[in-house]
Amino acid sequence: MKIDFMPKLSPDEGATGGSGIDDFLPPAEEGGETPPADQGGKDGKDGQGDKDPAWFSQLPKEIRENAENKAVLGKHKNLSDLAMAYLQNEKDLGTAIRFPKKDDAAGIKKFFMQLGMPENATDYELDNYDMKEEDLADAKEIFRKAAHSASLTKGQAKAMWRHEMALSKAAQKLSENSQKKYEDSFEPSYHKLMESAYPVEAERTKAIKGEISLIQGMFSKNPAIAKAFKTSGLVYNAEVMHELAGYIKQNTAGRFVDSQGGEPEQKPVGVMGNYSEQFLKAAGK
Repeated sequence: MKIDFMPKLSPDEGATGGSGIDDFLPPAEEGGETPPADQGGKDGKDGQGDKDPAWFSQLPKEIRENAENKAVLGKHKNLSDLAMAYLQNEKDLGTAIRFPKKDDAAGIKKFFMQLGMPENATDYELDNYDMKEEDLADAKEIFRKAAHSASLTKGQAKAMWRHEMALSKAAQKLSENSQKKYEDSFEPSYHKLMESAYPVEAERTKAIKGEISLIQGMFSKNPAIAKAFKTSGLVYNAEVMHELAGYIKQNTAGRFVDSQGGEPEQKPVGVMGNYSEQFLKAAGK
């Protein structure tokens, strides 16, 4: 027996929506209609393809046919979009910073002030970083002038000053370490320098003290010279100090001043001229 799964449709049933073939199909989605075939161009933009927006026809020919203009204006589908974009640009231009001309000094200053440069160099705020204001006054003045000349903003100047202070402290620490090194090596260097002239350590020590006393006497009378020698580090150079003592000795009748404030040491005499009379007598010479 042959079973027919498809009901026979009468003309009336198919037309009236009875138990026809539609009864076996899933219901269509609400509001859903079969979309029409794509009517757009090859790029699918608003059905226009490569065509210009309709409002382009209102523009002069030289504007609408310019490739650059079309690339910019073509982004706007209608005059409403164009108007909104224009209004936004106007708003942005109100807060925009414009580059001044090279010969416009006032404009250049205004430009950098808009970026954050203060009107005057004295307006830069610089920290002392645990140092006294009087010790930094000159350095701050020089730095502020340089920062303003370079058109730095307040933030940039403050950051640069922080780095300058860090470098300065590092250099100071290095200088202190170097000075201590020279101080520690000064006396041994002086003894080595005088060793050939004074083989006996006691005589050599006395001679060195005598030379140092001469130098101290000169420094006490000439503070500026003393400061220059100390600042430069020459005061810790045994060779320089020995030469300086020799110069002073020649200009003070060749007399050493005793480091303890006593009588001047007697000048070396005889063939063994590197030794004092006291040593020569003790040695039987």
